[in-house]
Amino acid sequence: MQSPLVNIALLSSYVLFSLTHIQKVAAEANARVYHSAIRFVTKAPYTTHHCDLYALVGWPSLHTRRQTHWLQVIYKSLLGKAPSYLSSLITIAAPTLSTRSSRYISLVTTPKDNSSFGCLSFQFSAANDWNELQNSLKLETHISITSFKHQLSEQLTDHCTCT
Repeated sequence: MQSPLVNIALLSSYVLFSLTHIQKVAAEANARVYHSAIRFVTKAPYTTHHCDLYALVGWPSLHTRRQTHWLQVIYKSLLGKAPSYLSSLITIAAPTLSTRSSRYISLVTTPKDNSSFGCLSFQFSAANDWNELQNSLKLETHISITSFKHQLSEQLTDHCTCT
């Protein structure tokens, strides 16, 4: 039989389908449920800060989990391992000049619609977030998903920014 903590983790994987454009209100409500579940399992007092709750169970913050999942979806789309409706929206940029940064995998970021709504599209936001990540990862070729997850875990670290 699985422990309640494992069941919460499995449930959260489904509940936290985590595109970065989730509304703030929905994300906060989701976080309250998540924190309550951790408090229940760990028997931590209600006043325990959420950063301390994650430390108790050894998990990254919800923000880090959402960001990790989002970047993994983008990478799987690059590899063609995501559903075709997502992979078809990813376009690898062809470098026009030969520079040091041109050898890194980057994506085209021009939205089809120049409105603010167009900038929220998967096509634009995925390319934008990928190119930002490439500033630190600097991938020149595709690597395995496992290696990508490892490099991503080294890049995305939790810092408590609460005041």
